[in-house]
Amino acid sequence: MVGLLGTAACATPEATLSDDPGITRADLLPEVSELPAGSQVERLDREDQMILNLNIHAPSDGIGLDMNPVFDPAQCEKESLYADEARAGLIENGSASGTLLASGGTYVTLVSETETDVPRVIEAHTGQCSSYSVTSTSFGSTSQRTIQTERLDLPPTLISEDAGILHEVSHPDNPDWSDTEVLLGYATVNKYTVVVLGYQGRQSQPEFDDVFTRVVEKVRRLG
Repeated sequence: MVGLLGTAACATPEATLSDDPGITRADLLPEVSELPAGSQVERLDREDQMILNLNIHAPSDGIGLDMNPVFDPAQCEKESLYADEARAGLIENGSASGTLLASGGTYVTLVSETETDVPRVIEAHTGQCSSYSVTSTSFGSTSQRTIQTERLDLPPTLISEDAGILHEVSHPDNPDWSDTEVLLGYATVNKYTVVVLGYQGRQSQPEFDDVFTRVVEKVRRLG
C-alpha cells in the first residue's frame, strides 16, 4: 500500500471548517467504508510528492520537468502552464488521500478550499490544445511527445454540477518510453474544489465515475 500510494500527499495541516467545528477538511475525503469493498485508503501528508502527482500525472506537460520545451502549436505553452498552475494552487489549502481499489485501480483525491475556474481548466485541456506536441531537452538528450486530451461525459448524478472529466494519453515518440494514460475529474462543490486523479485508461471510466461520484456526493453532503 505504501509503495503504491507513497507518490502523493496532502499539503497543509488540516483546517477546521467554519460552518461546523466538528468537521475538518480531511473529513470530506472518502473513508474505506464509503468506497467499493476491498479498498484501501491512506491519508497523504508530503507536499512535495503531492505536487509531483498533480503536475506530472495529470493532463499537461508538467512544471519544471523539461528544459527549453518547445510547444506545437506554440500557444499551448500558455494553456499548459495555466492548467499546471491551477492544480498547484489547490495544494495550499488542500487535503488529500490515496486509494487502492480491489481491482488494482489507484486514485489520488484532493479536497481544497482554493477556488478554481473549472470550465477554464477544462478548456485549457480540451480547447485548441486538445492535441499538442512538446519537444524538450534534458541532460543533453532531446525527446518529443504528443499530449492528447478529451472531455468525457459526466455520470448522470453529476450533470448538474460544475464539473468535468478528462482523459489524457501521452504518446512519447521514443519507443523505450511507455505511454501514460490517466483520468482526471474536477468539480466545484459548495466552497470546495474536488480533484480525483485515476491512473487508469478510458476503459476504466465506469470505475472512475463511481469513485468521483462518491467523493463529490460526500463533499456535497457534508461541506
